[in-house]
Amino acid sequence: MIAGAGLDVYATEPLPAGHPLTECETAVLSPHLGYVSQPAMRAMYAQVVEDIAAWRRRAPVRTID
Repeated sequence: MIAGAGLDVYATEPLPAGHPLTECETAVLSPHLGYVSQPAMRAMYAQVVEDIAAWRRRAPVRTID
């Protein structure tokens, strides 16, 4: 038995009104917004610029060895 759950990702975003999870007293529900902060957005945009520059050079970026 699961005593409770914290969820922030759903098959349908936003979670539809009247969804069974909204009635679950042992669930904490939140929108999927964990990444939305000024530092995270700056990092994301910097990586996008890096990705585009690498693509133009036909060079890989952030490879996994």
